Amino acid sequence: MSVARETLLAVRDNYGVFCDVAPSRAFAESSPVILKAKFKEGLQSTKQKVAYDDLLACNVFDISNKVSKINVPTLIISGSEDILTLPRRSEYLDHQIFDSELHIIEGAGHFVMQEKPDEFNAIVSDFINNL
Repeated sequence: MSVARETLLAVRDNYGVFCDVAPSRAFAESSPVILKAKFKEGLQSTKQKVAYDDLLACNVFDISNKVSKINVPTLIISGSEDILTLPRRSEYLDHQIFDSELHIIEGAGHFVMQEKPDEFNAIVSDFINNL
C-alpha cells in the first residue's frame, strides 16, 4: 500500500517534525487528545530507521492485483476521516473481494479501533458471530 512520498521524506529527513505532525494526520480531529499524545510518545520512542523502514516496506507491498483471489469472508473497516489509507481504498477492496463486508465508521481516522472501540468491536463481533 503506497505511502505518500512527502511522508517518507519527512520520516527520513526530519523525524522530529514528523512526530509532531503525524498524530493530527493519523487520528480524526475529534479524537481524544490523549490518543494523539500516546501515539506521539510511541513515535518518539521508535528509532527513526525503524519507522522509515516500516513505511518503506508498506510502500513496496502492493498486492492490489491479487485481492480478487481472496475467497474467504473478509471484513473491511475504515474510518471516514482516514487520510492515511483513504476510505476509497477500502471501497476498492470491497469491490474486488467477492465475500467482503465493508464498514466505514464515521468520525474515525486511521486508528479506528482506538478512536471508536465500541463500534469497532461490535462490528468485529457481529462479523465473527455470523460466520
